Order: sequence, then C-alpha cells, then structure tokens
Amino acid sequence: MAEALQAVFRSYASEHPEVGLRLIPRIAAQMLSAVLVVGGMAGCTPQTHMLVPSYSNVAELNALAHKSNVVADGLTVGRKECVLRLDGKGGGAFSGQDVTVNYPPETSPEVFRIPFEQLALVYYVAVRAGNKGAPSYGPVKESYPSLAAVGAVERGLDCSALDVEVARAGAIRWYARQSGAMPFTEHEALVQHGKNAAKDVGLTVIALLFAVGGGISPLHSSGATVSVEAFRWAVRAADRRELGLLQLKRARDCPARTTPGGDNTDLEILTQVEGNRAALKAGEISDLIQITRQTQLLDRLDPAAALPAEAGSTTR
Repeated sequence: MAEALQAVFRSYASEHPEVGLRLIPRIAAQMLSAVLVVGGMAGCTPQTHMLVPSYSNVAELNALAHKSNVVADGLTVGRKECVLRLDGKGGGAFSGQDVTVNYPPETSPEVFRIPFEQLALVYYVAVRAGNKGAPSYGPVKESYPSLAAVGAVERGLDCSALDVEVARAGAIRWYARQSGAMPFTEHEALVQHGKNAAKDVGLTVIALLFAVGGGISPLHSSGATVSVEAFRWAVRAADRRELGLLQLKRARDCPARTTPGGDNTDLEILTQVEGNRAALKAGEISDLIQITRQTQLLDRLDPAAALPAEAGSTTR
C-alpha cells in the first residue's frame, strides 16, 4: 500500500514542486498510518453484514441460520421488519427471540420462525458468546442493495420460485419507496453517474491535501443513514429486476397473480409498463412521465395494507 501511495504522491509532486520529492516518503507514511488508524477504530465496532436472500445463496443463508451468536434484522416479503437473536436451529428458516421485546424474567421468550422464502433482506451482526440477555447493539444499516438483473440462476427457476423472487424484489423496492425515493430516469442516471465520478476525483484530491497537511483523510462517514440517492438507485435496480422476473414468468406461461388491489394481475402490469416504454421510445411521452407511470404501476404490486417498515415488528 505504501508503494502505491508513494506513486500517487510522486505524480502530485511533479505538478506541485513546492511539495518536494523529499516529502513523499513521510506523506505516504502519514497516509498509511491514517488508514490503519481508521481501520483500527472500525475494528472496535462489531461489523454489520448485509445479505440479500436468493436461490443463489441458500447455502449462505443456511450457514447463518445455524449460528446462535448473531442478531439478524430481516425484511420479509410481507413488508414486515423483525429483529431476532438466532437460536441456531436452522431448518430452512431463521428462528429465535425478538430482541426488541422485554420479557419478564419468569416468562419464556416467544420463538419466531421465518422461512428463507419469506426473507427479502437481512442485516446481521455477531454478539458475544454466552451473553443470554438482550444485546446492547444490533445491525447498523449503512447501505442498501441495488439488486442484480436477472441472470442464469433466475432463468432456471420454476414458476413458484419466480414468484418468490418477484416478492423479494418487490419488498426491497417497497422499503426504499417508503422514503419517497423515485427511480432515476435514463437521463438522470447518466447525469448522476457523472456527478459521482467527479465526486470521487474530488475526494481523492482532498485525501492528498489532508495527507500533505498531516491530517487524516475524511473519506469515511460514521453515520448510519442510507442516502436518498442510494434509495433511488435501489428502486431503479429493483424495477429492472422485478420487470425481468415478470418477463420470465410470461415466457414460461406461468399463472398470473392478482395484485393486492384486485384490479390487475402482475402480468397485466408488465404489459402496461412495456406500453409506456414503447411510447417513450416513440417520442410520445417524456422520460419523466414514463418513469412516473412505471412507478405508479409497480406500486400496485405492493400489499394494500402495507405500512412503512418499523423496527421491532415480527413475523411468525
């Protein structure tokens, strides 16, 4: 790492002679020390892991379900959030005590069980072995997933499994939508990619300046809030995956599922979305109108009674 940093500073010093090549080793050492300090500080806090359940990572889900020193915060396909201390019993499900409930000492805690097929998103963190009480910390949600497009795994699924994947993508999309996030249009996505690239360059320059000044590079945030931008990317990616899965359903002649509102089926929603995309391509509507209509249509796939996710709600 030190060699790589020195290479960066040589390039910087060639454009800024006032820095001087003689300072390069010291600057690189300071930067490396800062990275190690920040890394050491992060190591003091239990690391939260994020897992997006799918048919491609069942083995990973099963391994996690057999651990007992773990607190898992899961979002279900029913749009409920549950925080369990896993009991390690496995069996194709997460099972354990709801850590948000304070049970009287003489009461046996209720055990909740969530089959893998009902899980859409999981954050989990290890807790100290032997600590039978409620842990003093839980998973920290610093990121949110942008789902992958459908691939070979999804193309090999049967109709029932495709419906599970549609429900999972829909739940992840729904949670992001609770923040009010709208997906980027194609134009907005291109502009945002450019802004993010410029931001990355700016952060690199700031890191160099801090290193020259002897400070620690401010590249890491200690906050635990997912940004609106992250939610917007998440909705965009979930839209792509959900529509791709519905296209696979249609190609397989899978039975359509009635939307919670009862006025459409999921495959009818797909047809309407495709119609709006065709209108956009023909120049009949703007990209903003198209993405707004698409969002409204896909929102119909959410349960009508779904409320904003609240930590501590449980699913049996």
